[in-house]
Formats: sequence, structure tokens, C-alpha cells
Amino acid sequence: MRKFLLLLLLLVSANSFADTYTYYSSRGGATSSAQSNCLAAVASQFAWFSGARFGCSVVYSGGGDYVGNGTADGPDGGHYDTQVFISRRGDSCEEGSVLDEPTGSCKSVKKDGDKCDDQTGGSSSNPMIWQSSTSSCVAFSTSNDDATCGYLGSLNGGAAAFTVKGVWDGGVPTAPPSFTDNATNCEMSTISTTECTTDVPGNVTCNVTGKLTGKATSKPQAPDIKDSGCPASGCQPLLPASTANSNPCVYTGTASASTCTSEQETQKDGKQDCGSVNGKFTCIYQQPSSNGIKIVTDVKTTTAPDGSKTSVKTDNATKTTCTDVKKCSTSTSTTTTTTKTNSSGVSTSTSSTCTGKCGANGTGLESGGGTGTGTDNGTGGSGDEEGSGGNAGSLKDPENGSFDPQAAEWDEKLTKAKTDFKDSLTKLKSAFDPIGSTNLGAGGGHLPCPPTVTVLGKSIGFCVTEYETSLGWLGSAIYAVFAVMALLIIFL
Repeated sequence: MRKFLLLLLLLVSANSFADTYTYYSSRGGATSSAQSNCLAAVASQFAWFSGARFGCSVVYSGGGDYVGNGTADGPDGGHYDTQVFISRRGDSCEEGSVLDEPTGSCKSVKKDGDKCDDQTGGSSSNPMIWQSSTSSCVAFSTSNDDATCGYLGSLNGGAAAFTVKGVWDGGVPTAPPSFTDNATNCEMSTISTTECTTDVPGNVTCNVTGKLTGKATSKPQAPDIKDSGCPASGCQPLLPASTANSNPCVYTGTASASTCTSEQETQKDGKQDCGSVNGKFTCIYQQPSSNGIKIVTDVKTTTAPDGSKTSVKTDNATKTTCTDVKKCSTSTSTTTTTTKTNSSGVSTSTSSTCTGKCGANGTGLESGGGTGTGTDNGTGGSGDEEGSGGNAGSLKDPENGSFDPQAAEWDEKLTKAKTDFKDSLTKLKSAFDPIGSTNLGAGGGHLPCPPTVTVLGKSIGFCVTEYETSLGWLGSAIYAVFAVMALLIIFL
């Protein structure tokens, strides 16, 4: 059963392919038209007739069958007639032609832009071309877009350079596969791309090489479309743009309620360059990027009966960072600063809270030292500040820290330690002065040597004079210690 189904499928598949028309007869074989088949059949039948001229007229008898009336005329006046029965097989003509059933042949169809055989009324620079909408030959200068583009495409001219609006479909921005030449409304096929620039929203511009396809296009054109031909020298290089925008905080409102919006943004276009690297066509893509922050600041101030004031400043900051086309991340923070002043305008307390993406010090997004002109209620701050004391959203680089105060403190401690150490050494030296001035060597004093004592019949001696020479080294050792202490005092 499986084999049968497979055979059936193959038969159905084979029949699904289109077969071009052929014409068949027993003597003429298979040919491309009924007329050529009839002549071939007559020539085959009278092949023995030397020098004969063959003729044939074909009549369509219906159902794909034809009857050919053939003749053979010899040079000596001999004449023969014959009939040829021809049948048509297949189901279509070759592309670009249609069946002329009465004659049994496929005739070429004229296409828009085909150059007419009859050039009456035309010239080499303004030829007569076929226009299908009117089924007539018209001058190129007066033809419609279909005929114009068809003729230009048939010339097989060289490619031209264009700057076109590119496309972004989620991958790397590229040039479109085809576009419209605004000068002619003809379709151009992109055959190569040299470079593209793109921004974060996905607007793409490319320098390309394009060639006419021979078709007109009915695509609606945007008023600001960039598709246009470039001079013979080529298109100008596409340079990525870098822009920076800054809108400072300018308060509006009253003394009791005011607001402002500040914005900072930097943008850098991406760039794609294509060319030959070691014989291989290669494209290098650099992503576009942007970094921006927007802060909406509201200040509300209330005044108590005793003249004291409470001011509440709220900074709602939104930071957006983009690393490629439509690849962006957003973080937000809300910083609320409450300031109280007495009736004399002197600040009595300040407190701040932050929610959302807050810094290590409890302030919003990024801390910075913005300055600005406050409203007349004494709130101050530009709105591009964040956190306590102002200061949501500054884009300034952080400042380097300093250890100067700590260094001064440690220098003072080290100086005091040196002084204390020197005093201690001086006192220690004074304590050893009597020993240091004693000569324990050969001259000077002597160690005692009392007489021996007899105890229980035993003589016991207490003379230590014999140790004088050995103990003489003690003075040298003490002097050595003093020398080391002196060195420490000098270098400390």
C-alpha cells in the first residue's frame, strides 16, 4: 500500500508541472508549432523528390487537432498534394508568449517598454516603445511609468550610487533590498551597500549602489524620504552625529507652589562600514547610544501664623540609557526634601527621603552639586539637583577624595611620639651615667676580696677579684647600647 501511494504521489506531482506546447504527427515528429510540423512531415514523405519545394497550410479542426495541407513541387513541373494530421500536446506556452490557437503557434507578447519594430515618429534619443495600457507604440518621452521603467530596465545600463532610507528589523540596520528612484518612479534593486548610520530610535540612512529592475513602483513616497541619486563622483560619506541637549530648570508658579522641568541628553549615532578585508566582503557595526535624565521638580511652601515656613521640594527623576537601537533601560527616583525656617528666615531643620533608584547617601539617581536660582520662597535649587540639599540627577563626574585632614592629624601624633621617646632616652641615659663613668678594667677600683672564713672546719672564701677582667666587658656593652640609642634619636 505504501508503494502504491508513493507511485500515485509521483504521478500527481509529475502532472503538476507545466509542460510547454508541442505539436506531433506520425511523419513530422514533435515540433514547436503546427506549421513547422506540417512542413517536416511533407519533407519526410517526399524525401525522394529531388529538388522539390515543399509548402503547407494549416487548418485548426478543434480540440487541439490540426490538419495540414501539404504540397511538393519539383523543378521539372511535377506536383504532389498530401494531408498531415497534427495534434497539440502540453498545457502552456513558454514564458513571455501566448498561444495563437488558429495557427497552432505561441507568439511573443509585447511587454511595457519593448522597442517597437516600426520607429516611425521616433528617434535614437526618443524611441517608440510599447505601452500595454493603450496597446500601442508611443514615444518614450510621453510614455507612462510602466513603459518608461520597462524601457530603461531593458537597456542594462550600469549601476548608480544612491543615498537611501534604510530599515531596521530587530538585527543590524541595513539598506532595503529595493527602493524607488524619485526621479523616474522606477524600482531600483540594491546590489551593494557601503555604509549606514543609525540612531537609537531606529532611523537608518545608507549609501548604496542600485540598478533598475525594469518595473515601476506605486509605493507612496514620504515627504522627507532620503532616496536620491548621487553625483557621478559618488555619495558623500555618512558621518555619525553626536549631539548634546540641555534644558535647565526654570521655575514657574507662585511663592507657595512652583514647578520646573530640567533635561539633559547626549546622543551618538551608530555606524556601519562595509568593504573588502583580505578579499572578503565584511561589515563592521558600531552601535548607537544615548544617555539622558529628566527631572520634574515641585516646590510647595506653607507659612505658619508665627511667620515660620515649611518648604517641601520633590524631585521626580527619570534616567534613560540606550546601548543600541531600541535597547534602553530606565531608572527612576523620587527625592523629597523638607526645609523649615523661622520667622527670621533662618533654617531650623532639613530632612530628605528617597524612593526608587537611590544613591548610597540616600539621594536619588546620581548625586551632584547643581546650582540654580530658587523661587522667592527661599527653596533654591535648579531642579536638576537631587537629594538632601538639592540635587536630583546631576550628570557630573564624581570628585576625587582627599586624605589631607587625616594626614595632618597623624603628623601631629608622630611628632609627639618622637618627643616622648627622646625624653625617655635622656632619663635612661642619666640613670646609667654612674655605671658608665666607672672603669671596670685594669685601672680604678677593685672588687672586694675579704679574708677566708672557717666554718665547721672548712675554709670558705668570698674574694671576687678574679672576676674583674671578665666584668670589664660590661662597660663596653653599655656604651654600645648608648650608641644605638643615639642613632635612633638622630634619625627619628
